Amino acid sequence: MPIDAANPVAPVFPRHVGMDQVPAHVPPELIRQSGLTFGPDFLANPHDFMAALHEKQPPIYYDVSPMGNMWHLIKHEDALFGLRHPDVFSNEGATPFPRDPDDYFYFIPIEIDPPHHRKYRNIVDPVFSPQGVLKLEGQIRQRANDLIDAIDAKVAARETCEYTEDYGRPLPVSVFLDIMGLPQDMRDEFVDWAVKLLHSNDRAIMAEQMGKITAYLKSAIEDKKANPDDGVVSCRRLQP
Repeated sequence: MPIDAANPVAPVFPRHVGMDQVPAHVPPELIRQSGLTFGPDFLANPHDFMAALHEKQPPIYYDVSPMGNMWHLIKHEDALFGLRHPDVFSNEGATPFPRDPDDYFYFIPIEIDPPHHRKYRNIVDPVFSPQGVLKLEGQIRQRANDLIDAIDAKVAARETCEYTEDYGRPLPVSVFLDIMGLPQDMRDEFVDWAVKLLHSNDRAIMAEQMGKITAYLKSAIEDKKANPDDGVVSCRRLQP
């Protein structure tokens, strides 16, 4: 379903995945399987892997991946051209997360091209501006202190603690829930969904987690329509 003037955010699917779905217009000499998207070499040492791309791959090539095929632009000037020409290198469907074609949605604003990209950026930009983040500082510090207190309690009880599980993962999720205006009692579930979604290259597992997240957010949106607040999900602060 292509984008058109009447329906500017119509979905484009299915995403090309694998060698048998390389579009006919892609020159065969530019097709690669570099392993950049969740490949074992990339996951083991991403910095060396990215440096080696400049030596082993052409400056522009088409990468075939189980997470989704895509063009890779290695040189700065080419990447800059791609960023400035969404008519050639569109952001639509750019993320590798699987979605239901019968209930398709975009990751906003990163999968929306200009000029529509800007209206969605206008919603979230104030939250992440220097002034917006400064307003959140006290709340973020409190969330961090609460997690540290929980770790201290574990240590006092001679229990073991693990930084990633007890602090690294729950802190950003707690802050995300505050910003979105969602309840903190969903934190552990969101952490579980995010870990399974972001740390898996199994599209079935990813699709399952996307389904859970989507179902919850749809329910939350309906609740915010009846009970608006200042969270991003509600967007009451943008209403006249």
